[in-house]
Amino acid sequence: MESWLWEAKIQHSELIRAVLISSVIVVAISWYVWVCMKQVHLNSKLSPGPFGSRLLIVLGSPELAAVVMKELDSRFANRAPTVAGKTIGYNEILSKSALDSFSTLRQQEVRKCVRSLYAKVNTPKIKIGLEFRKRAEEVLDYLGRTNISDFLPVLARFDLQGVERRLKELISWLDPFFESMIDKRMKLDQEIKLNGDQDGKENKVKDFLQVFQQLQDQGDSKVPFTFTNPKALFMNLVVGGTYTIGGEVEWAMAELIKEPKIMKRALEELENVVGKNNIVEESHIPNLPYLGAIIKETYRLHPRVPLLVTRCPSSTCNVGGYVIPKGAQVLMNAWEIQRDPKYWDDPLEFHPERFLQKTSKFDFIGTDFRYIPFGSGTRRCIGVPLVERIVPYALASFLHSFEWRMPEGAEVDLSEKFGIVLKTSTPLTAIPLPRLSDPNLYAKKEY
Repeated sequence: MESWLWEAKIQHSELIRAVLISSVIVVAISWYVWVCMKQVHLNSKLSPGPFGSRLLIVLGSPELAAVVMKELDSRFANRAPTVAGKTIGYNEILSKSALDSFSTLRQQEVRKCVRSLYAKVNTPKIKIGLEFRKRAEEVLDYLGRTNISDFLPVLARFDLQGVERRLKELISWLDPFFESMIDKRMKLDQEIKLNGDQDGKENKVKDFLQVFQQLQDQGDSKVPFTFTNPKALFMNLVVGGTYTIGGEVEWAMAELIKEPKIMKRALEELENVVGKNNIVEESHIPNLPYLGAIIKETYRLHPRVPLLVTRCPSSTCNVGGYVIPKGAQVLMNAWEIQRDPKYWDDPLEFHPERFLQKTSKFDFIGTDFRYIPFGSGTRRCIGVPLVERIVPYALASFLHSFEWRMPEGAEVDLSEKFGIVLKTSTPLTAIPLPRLSDPNLYAKKEY
């Protein structure tokens, strides 16, 4: 009997001890979670990180965007490099005067595209799967993938998803391509300097590489000109710019084909300003306000980069009642801000007229924080001046030169494929039909 009582007491003591230990563990975990959450936020409006071992905070309102990109702009000037970004990484060249000097080059390339489309009218489906295009698109795809190494740096050395390995393979192909192009251009320039332009090889209009070399010659001699500098420039302009600019033209075309009334008004404006006996030139663009509104509405509804590039505060600060620790990653959700019904009437409708109001202050440099497709402040996209020239000119040329129809039985698919850039789930396939009165206009090369 006494033995049984003794065993019961022991079991009772062990049960109490287990309950106490469990309670201590639960209290400790609860306290730790409470402390961590308190450090991240002081109210419950936002959904803070951490994401893995990295603190990640997404902001989805114009008010908070204004704090980060205006009030605390200098403090949030740092970036958070990803593994993919480090792997492929190597403003005067995009100044107004420099871009104006490239005007003829832009016109030549757009006209070349129009001539190519005209030559292929009524021909079988064109396969544009060029090797460079495929690899450049794959680079963007890998840059936009969620990589566990970015959130758990301790795992970066193992490259569990193969992102770093594949990007190195892609760069090993792209790098010689850029290098060959640069080397050829430099040798041609040296030949012309030594022997003169006897064969008329020199282009009267300077391209990006020539301007870059000129800036190097005029700059500090202590900074040597290497292949790395222009290759980094080409990586940004060709790989990034090709798909951010070209993709937005595709979105605009898709919306216009889907909305015949808007397309009709755009064509009427083009006929009034350009006419059917002429071709579009850059000088026409300022006189096409409705076309400009179409482009702005396209960037509102389909921002090419839905989550703007991360910013990191250089010191701990307060944003909207939240304590943002030094080094935290802060993302601006432009896609959400530009579709918020609190700030936009019928936000899911394609309605260019909203940008024709005289009181509107929406622009591509982020003056109004309800509209930030390219960010705002000192860290906004440096390619904005290029976008403002190429997208309107290309879109106007395609609309003015051709009538666009969907293949029989096909419909425009406006669903989105999310990534580092926002793509159409199904690439737009449309049939161009010539609409200019004089076929010779399609062959025009010089301006």
